[in-house]
Amino acid sequence: MNSVTEWNEYWSTKPQEEALFTDASGKAIGDFKVYWAEYFRNKNLSSGVIDIACGSGSLFASVGQLSTAKLSGLDCSQNALALFSKRFPTADTFLNTSSELPKEPISSHAIIVSQFGIEYLGVDAILSVPEMMSAGAEFNALCHYKDGHIHARYSNEKASLSLLFTLRAFDKAREICQLLEDDGTAAAIKKEHFFSHITMHRDKWNGGSLYFVQGIYQMLSNSASYDTNDIIDWINGIEVQLRQSFERISTICDVALSASDIDVITKSATGESGTWSSSPFFLEGSTLPVAWSLSFKKNN
Repeated sequence: MNSVTEWNEYWSTKPQEEALFTDASGKAIGDFKVYWAEYFRNKNLSSGVIDIACGSGSLFASVGQLSTAKLSGLDCSQNALALFSKRFPTADTFLNTSSELPKEPISSHAIIVSQFGIEYLGVDAILSVPEMMSAGAEFNALCHYKDGHIHARYSNEKASLSLLFTLRAFDKAREICQLLEDDGTAAAIKKEHFFSHITMHRDKWNGGSLYFVQGIYQMLSNSASYDTNDIIDWINGIEVQLRQSFERISTICDVALSASDIDVITKSATGESGTWSSSPFFLEGSTLPVAWSLSFKKNN
């Protein structure tokens, strides 16, 4: 998901953006809300706040004390900005389809923020922010952390989906369905072979791949209770969803910032122009960092 077209397609489905911010039981994680509430506490918001890679506006929506602030959102997707505007009708929006950030909207805001967004533009885009900022302005972001909590979670899910594709699991399941109509004996043999393969890798399945494996096992094991066309339709639908999920997960893994990336960023533009600071951000009870907390304060 590196093109504007892909992001527009993503946001056209109105995804549950907050799904990224859930624990293993699916309960929403409040740590991010606390983080931003603390950040905005006692801030002067009269010069406005702009969210880089704002998506549908989940960051602003999570912070109650912004109700009177002048808000702006910047994103590469028209569909995302449409959702953002629906949430915040009085906010300004800026469409940016370039990998480089535009100076004007950044320089005209005293507070620039981003939540799992700006890193999609790359390290160079982050490095360009200080020179665009006005005197006394602040930049603050939560960025994906390589080898951290989210990165590890999605790296495992990416590997499991990749294995499904390598095994041609969707094609083989469809082939079994076709044989169910024409040759029951051949279907039974192929089914047994298919089940042995997916069972062999039982410790690899998680997330979407586990959902597919459990679902197809149930339907093919009890094929007499299902219409074959319904099974095929289910296979086709879940394949589309999982291939889209694979693209999304791969992108998250690719853009996660490493310790060396942070070192490059924080050693730049520090001194006369201002000061970078960074620290790992942990969820309560987590052993791995979930994000980098990255900020820059421009000198007056």
